[in-house]
Amino acid sequence: MARMATMNVNRRRQHATGQGERLIRLTMVLFYGQTISVRYITRRFDVSPRTARRDLTHLAFVLESAGPHRWRLAPSLKP
Repeated sequence: MARMATMNVNRRRQHATGQGERLIRLTMVLFYGQTISVRYITRRFDVSPRTARRDLTHLAFVLESAGPHRWRLAPSLKP
């Protein structure tokens, strides 16, 4: 039973690390002036559209619309 609990914790850690890494990489993409979309995230990171939308939700405070279904870094945060 203890082993099962350890496995579940390890899986959660791997997921959290994966999400954190994606968010950092997406922030870098935005910082360099590119736009992102659900489609971009799903293809670049091999995740589901639902996961891509969650990532966009986590980044919502730094994003602005760049057209239909596309997002860019808010102008107030550009270097």
